[in-house]
Amino acid sequence: MKKIMTAVILTAMLMLAACGSGADTAYNQAMKEGLNAVTAGNYDHAATAFETALADKKADKQATALLAETQALKSAEASLKKGDLSGAIDSAGRLINRPAVDHAVLTQAQEIRDRALKNGQKETGSTAAIKLQPAAESVSGSSGTSAGGQAGASAAQSADSGGSSAVSGSSQPGSSVHTVTQAEAEAAVIKAAGYSPDQVYIDTTNDGAYYSIELRENHQNDSAADPNTAPAIGFFRYYKASGKIAKLDMISNTYKYVN
Repeated sequence: MKKIMTAVILTAMLMLAACGSGADTAYNQAMKEGLNAVTAGNYDHAATAFETALADKKADKQATALLAETQALKSAEASLKKGDLSGAIDSAGRLINRPAVDHAVLTQAQEIRDRALKNGQKETGSTAAIKLQPAAESVSGSSGTSAGGQAGASAAQSADSGGSSAVSGSSQPGSSVHTVTQAEAEAAVIKAAGYSPDQVYIDTTNDGAYYSIELRENHQNDSAADPNTAPAIGFFRYYKASGKIAKLDMISNTYKYVN
């Protein structure tokens, strides 16, 4: 009798293990299918896949987050198709600003935002009317006051109004003037942030008087971190006329100089 009971218990345990393994397989397959769909821009299919994953693993944090992010991508894409450029940028920007977002989602959000910016530029001839984020235009110096920063920003814009982007050299005749390139500005910002080029993702917009530069951590070659996440480092501005670098302070919603 004991042998029979033992055999029954072992059989039941094996069946439970098999069921668990099957659930994990279904979950993993659904997650993979969902991420592939996100990469392809098929957000409806991606959402369905993540819902399937949640059916196999209820309240799973990763599947729940990806489903919410996919819905946000759908919202941003819908706004873009309706011509609501600000709405598209806002929805995409919220994803981009998340501290930890899947790389496939981040890539799609940046792509939607870039398309919205390009469409706005075609309509107005400038990206000035469309902001990447709602930060105040003031820039605070080391004293923490915004008045000096505003003056610095105005000076930078004034210096660039004539098309000049001089950063080094004298204005005296015969002196050499160096025109800052986007690559040089990006390198300076990466260095100021304390990173090396291989450690970051970078997204840059030329806003005339300054380069708007977004940095995110790149964990593709970092075995100690999840390669599919790209935590935000911050938003920066490189002012062409002065060579000054400012970083967005999330608490005060202002840019503050870091050099």
